This record gives sequence, C-alpha cells and structure tokens, in this order.
Amino acid sequence: MGGKIFFPLGAWYHATKHALEVWSDCLRIEVAPFNIQVVLIESGVVKTDFYEVFSAQLKKYDCEDTAYRAL
Repeated sequence: MGGKIFFPLGAWYHATKHALEVWSDCLRIEVAPFNIQVVLIESGVVKTDFYEVFSAQLKKYDCEDTAYRAL
C-alpha cells in the first residue's frame, strides 16, 4: 500500500515501496519469455507499531521554527 498512497514526511518510505512495484513490473516482462511468473504480494493494513516508532523518530527533530512545522 505504501507504494500507492502516501503521507507527508514519508517520501523515503513510499519511494522504496513504489520502487518494488516498478521493479516487479519490469521483471515480470523480462522473465516472461522463460515462462517465469512474477507475483508481488501487497498486504493491506496490518496492525503494527509503525506509527508510534515513526512518530518517536520525528520528535527527535525540533521543527517548530521551520517550514515543516505544519506537517
């Protein structure tokens, strides 16, 4: 899901997810002549502590006086 939807300050995360999408699409075409199929499994929402961990990392940086304050 992270390769199709996004949120502010998550560019690095979403870029890597999208890269896997594109890589698997290209690989699918490249290996088709060898009768090899490529499948990308994209799970839906999964309950994890991702938001809590991500938020804790962001709090390390004081953004009060920057253009990122609104985000």
